[in-house]
Amino acid sequence: MYSTSVAYLYADYETRVGSPPALVIKLQVVMRDGILHQQPHANTLEYPRTNPVTNIFADVDTYCSSAVKRIEEIQPHIFKVDIGGSMYCMKSVHRTGRKEDFVREVSVLR
Repeated sequence: MYSTSVAYLYADYETRVGSPPALVIKLQVVMRDGILHQQPHANTLEYPRTNPVTNIFADVDTYCSSAVKRIEEIQPHIFKVDIGGSMYCMKSVHRTGRKEDFVREVSVLR
């Protein structure tokens, strides 16, 4: 009926039909006997996972995303971009929940 990778979502949905809506539905997916199953959880999750980081790199320019026009992807996560009529090479920096990892990656790129 459904692929095994999303069957647990449909099963959970079917148990909630007619229930009052919730803003956040916390599900945990576990593997039992080779089959994915959902179960409720009470873990406290931080939303959003990342918070803004103060720019401590005075020599690294920052731009609003609306000012950046992607022209082409040169390599995975590396783009040729147009910012205000000038061409630049932009590297996407992916953040995790740890500020230290983000600062280390930007430091390496400098």
